[in-house]
Amino acid sequence: MYGDIWKQLGALFEDSLSFVKSGDQGDVNLYCGCAVLLFAGIYFLNKEIRTAEKIVTGILIVLYFAGIHITALNLLFHGLHKPVGIPNRFVFILIFLLLKMSCDAWGNVENESTGRIFAGLIAAEGFCIVVGIKSGNIWGLLLTAGVLAVFFLVMWTERCICGKLSGHAFCCVEIRKLGCLVLAVLILAETGIHGIVSITDNGTANRDIYVESEQEVCGLLESAGVDQVDYRAAIVNPLVRNEEMLYQLNGISMYSSTNTEEMWDFVKNMGFENLENRFQYAGSTEVTDMLLGIRYLFCRNTRKLHIVYKKIGESQSFDLYENPRALKAGYMVSDSVLDYVMEGTDPLEVQNRLLSGIAGKRLYKMQTVSSEAVWAGTVDFDISLKKGEHGYLYIPGTEPETVTINGQEQKSDYWNNNFLDLGTYDTDTVVHVTAETGMQEAVLGTYRESDLDEIYEMLSSQQMDLKNGKGTIAAAKDGMLLLSIFYDPDMQIYVDGKKVDGKSIQGLTGVKLSAGPHTVTMKYRTPGLQAGAVLSILIAGILGILWYISRRKMGISGRL
Repeated sequence: MYGDIWKQLGALFEDSLSFVKSGDQGDVNLYCGCAVLLFAGIYFLNKEIRTAEKIVTGILIVLYFAGIHITALNLLFHGLHKPVGIPNRFVFILIFLLLKMSCDAWGNVENESTGRIFAGLIAAEGFCIVVGIKSGNIWGLLLTAGVLAVFFLVMWTERCICGKLSGHAFCCVEIRKLGCLVLAVLILAETGIHGIVSITDNGTANRDIYVESEQEVCGLLESAGVDQVDYRAAIVNPLVRNEEMLYQLNGISMYSSTNTEEMWDFVKNMGFENLENRFQYAGSTEVTDMLLGIRYLFCRNTRKLHIVYKKIGESQSFDLYENPRALKAGYMVSDSVLDYVMEGTDPLEVQNRLLSGIAGKRLYKMQTVSSEAVWAGTVDFDISLKKGEHGYLYIPGTEPETVTINGQEQKSDYWNNNFLDLGTYDTDTVVHVTAETGMQEAVLGTYRESDLDEIYEMLSSQQMDLKNGKGTIAAAKDGMLLLSIFYDPDMQIYVDGKKVDGKSIQGLTGVKLSAGPHTVTMKYRTPGLQAGAVLSILIAGILGILWYISRRKMGISGRL
């Protein structure tokens, strides 16, 4: 079972606030206006609506609501796929049924007796009382009951006035129109106010922020002449997970349940902030920036970056940095990368192993460091970095909720607080780190920037531009073309016009090439597209034949 059934029913109440994400599989965004509760009572008591129709509607509503609560049904309604982050995504069908039922009730209310309408109100109020008491939500009960009473008062007033003017048909029609208008305004006001309060409650609803941010980002892109064909751009500290996509950046962040397992394994092991259905730039290193072609970084200027990247632009809210080591979409590496296995207890070791496979050398010098102090569930680390040395700190165990690095705070919602970028400095520096964790030991990985420069020079000697899925490269010797594109078995790759098998390099795409010049073409075919198209055409043809036969029968019966 998922969740508390009374809490789930309480999601129909006026005080239920919608959520952007939730880790609780029993949570549900069910609110669609309190009027549906009033009209539900009127619907089932209305004699104008067929009994069979009411039974079917009732069964469907109970079935879909049961899907919120019962695990097996929940999984079935999600296509045997457990949703992550936003549970009960099928609930829009239940909301549609409630709204349709309300429309049917309102469409047949004119011929309904006042007594039955009042009984509908009593049923709705009774529902609220039971749910409110069982869930312990007395405030929500009172608020919702009051809203229902206001809606009913409008309907009651309209019917009373029309009753007194029963001899004046024209006046009754106008009064009904006025009553409908008042009720519609009240419903729109209720749902509108609820929507504004609900969505601003989670802090991501200010559209102006995104409009202004997009204008700033686009302005910086244009003024800096950013190349988003060969390279990627990322936002270091986004406000929402898909902000890069919102501004049409060729980024690395992704928030979608279509993530493949290999894709997720790659970003998780490399240290990116991630969950089953998402990953984002936070947790990237200079190594992954280089390998994935992340050349441009947008950073909201509320945060200071200690990196060797050059700042090439700034706006009111953003600083724009350029990574001089970003590799293009494809580059030649050693065949030994096929033997690379993504193993290691931390991202530092995993990246060292990958660099050994593609460049023949490790980068990070690793050591265990101990905390300087422990107090109230928080540990302190003082990390000494030499001039020109870059440091990363891996804290094992449960991810700390809050971390500070030299006073800059970061929360686990948008950062990987197990894997911290300590930065690089122009002088010998002690970096002070605090973390809400019980782990008193961490793994420190350091390297000199000049060592990473050597690896970049080696890999950048043979690169490939990739535009519209096509690129050319001259391989100095037999080897592997590594593409900074996540592997997908449905991606078709052609070398000099001949189809070849792509290789999965632990989540990235590899293509074996012989020495000499080559043209590489990549084409993606949606799985099941051809079969789906044939089936759709077949069904459309069958429907057309059935329509033609029914029209013929109607024509024959009409002539008879």
